[in-house]
Amino acid sequence: LFHRRSALCFYPSEGYSDGWLVGFVAVHMDGPDMQAFIGFVCFFGVALPLICLVTALLHYNKYERCKQHLQQLRLEYQREQLEQEMQSRNLGPVLASGAPRLSQPRPPAASRPPANTGNSRSLLSTHALGFLM
Repeated sequence: LFHRRSALCFYPSEGYSDGWLVGFVAVHMDGPDMQAFIGFVCFFGVALPLICLVTALLHYNKYERCKQHLQQLRLEYQREQLEQEMQSRNLGPVLASGAPRLSQPRPPAASRPPANTGNSRSLLSTHALGFLM
């Protein structure tokens, strides 16, 4: 098709087997046109799908990390609530079994330093985590 001379014929209807010669056609592509065509095919056929794939994988990875972080925050919140509940139950002078209490109660969560988990972002207050439950 490229760089060849082709005959251009007109057929008045589908039933005609012989057409009328209208003229000759030659298609020539110069260098810049060919570069633009190859660039178009490479971008939309190779680069764009790869970009979309990488973007989708990065989004999924972020989703999974956020899900794990949220699960970790929920566990920390539940542990704090459990500590507060156990602390409130240990404040009485006598245990439920009738034996005197041997250990001193732990100070409230607000007065003791936060546990060092190595992740400063996880040190959110329980009030800020109330929306998670």
